[in-house]
Amino acid sequence: MFELNPQMEITAVNDIGPDGRCAIVIDNLYENPDAVRDLAIKLPRSKNVNFVNHHSGTRAAYETGEVRKNLELLLEELTDNQEFWGRKTDKQARSNSMQHMWFLVDYINEQSIAEEPLRLLPFQCYYEHNPSPFQFTVDIFLNRTKECFGGINVWNFAGKTSIVEDVKNMYADKGKFDIKAILKKLYTHNCRNLLIEGGDCLTSHLLKNRIFNKFYLYKSPKNLSKKTDYLIFKSLDVLKKNYKNKFNLNLFLGKDKITLYKN
Repeated sequence: MFELNPQMEITAVNDIGPDGRCAIVIDNLYENPDAVRDLAIKLPRSKNVNFVNHHSGTRAAYETGEVRKNLELLLEELTDNQEFWGRKTDKQARSNSMQHMWFLVDYINEQSIAEEPLRLLPFQCYYEHNPSPFQFTVDIFLNRTKECFGGINVWNFAGKTSIVEDVKNMYADKGKFDIKAILKKLYTHNCRNLLIEGGDCLTSHLLKNRIFNKFYLYKSPKNLSKKTDYLIFKSLDVLKKNYKNKFNLNLFLGKDKITLYKN
């Protein structure tokens, strides 16, 4: 079932990010992609958090040596070619990755994304203080053409110094909170997209100074008990008064409502 297509099209993508990471893009990988897709659809799915491992939606696993057997020789041939691959291959890391190669299937749709939007944040699998021995990964898309509305974004850690520690040090040096200075510091770390889930003080500061592109207001129909220790969002009036460019989003969240405000 997992036989490779002799007519596959192979392209190398080199120099990704400041560290010059590499990727290989293969079109028409399987000889019988419909059979592989049918198997993937029929597998029992799980929403167990530990098993899904930070991914949105559900996941299934099919443990078979056939996936590894067919891909191993191909990937060895491609990554041993330093001119094509663009860098010297760590063969031990590749071997470790191959030993743990299963047929893992992630099922993601618009509803699962709406229910767990934070799962779309970049998943970090390599830490400087604890490097992972599994530095190779293979992602195979089995979507029909009409189902394709995304892909893979590759994110690169911005430097040897932790971004969080860098910001903390800057805050300690100045002795006061300066959101614009923090944003400038993040920019030097190549941060171009930032999701902020702030409390009342930070959110109010961002709104009053118009330091945002999009603001998502989540509203629940439930009322908190007066005995609950909570803070009232004081800038709701500022939001409604100063930002007229808004849209009500239908994201299948039951009775919860989301309003998108654009700056």
